Amino acid sequence: MSRMTIQEKQNLPESIAKLAAQRNLYRSAKKMRNVDILLALGSALLSVVGVIIKADELSHVVNFVIVATWFVSQCIIKDNEHRLKTEAATIQEYFDCTVLDLPWADHKNIRRPTHDRINQLESIERERHETNRLIDWYPPREIPNDPILATLHCQKLNCWWDVVLREKWNTTLKWLFGIIFLIGVGLAVQSGITVASLTLLAVSALRVLAWAIGEIKAQNSTICRTKTLHDTVTRLEEAASNVSSRRTVCLSHLRNIQDEILDHRRSNPPVPDRFYSWYKNK
Repeated sequence: MSRMTIQEKQNLPESIAKLAAQRNLYRSAKKMRNVDILLALGSALLSVVGVIIKADELSHVVNFVIVATWFVSQCIIKDNEHRLKTEAATIQEYFDCTVLDLPWADHKNIRRPTHDRINQLESIERERHETNRLIDWYPPREIPNDPILATLHCQKLNCWWDVVLREKWNTTLKWLFGIIFLIGVGLAVQSGITVASLTLLAVSALRVLAWAIGEIKAQNSTICRTKTLHDTVTRLEEAASNVSSRRTVCLSHLRNIQDEILDHRRSNPPVPDRFYSWYKNK
């Protein structure tokens, strides 16, 4: 009996179920991140409204809102986002191990997801979203025939897609917050700003600026790590392409690369789902 290829294994019902389950969790994690963004922007918008209507007494309300939203962000949103993201990464790891024929990461003390949990999440995702888009997760026409080259190709594709998506998201963030800053300054100048209003804008601006700088720095750090990993996979792929040196690329190399991908997925800051879907379609 011939061995199933990656092209075949990735479209099996149990493989699609794993992808649907991890997409459901990642989508929930991204919703947590979206709430964090809205809280930061909402506090800034409240302060701008206060400046426009010249309600200096609103500064106390805005200060309270900023502290309250920061507390909610740090103590509730981030914890839930991390929990969802970690479980999603574990299920995606299960998919990759099955499809790419890699051993499970027992050395990292990670429990393999249960089929009951995967089926539960998959059924929720199937009811709310189209799961046919998960077919051919790895473009089948580009996957080499050699098993080692095929695994390296898919690992490199994971890294490449991640870098492209995050670079575009970072660029969008810089433009977005640059425009918001200019609008805020323009409104402040036009309204004849008072000291109280200036303080109001400064406090809310710091809340938004802290989020934006933290997000951009986290994305830049993730991009740098992923580019380094991409270069490592590329070198291994080049070595494996040479028949005489292919034996030097063994299963342990592939597992080490997969460990890096797993850690990356568990720790990286997510990109908003609509942004992800739009560029994925393109």
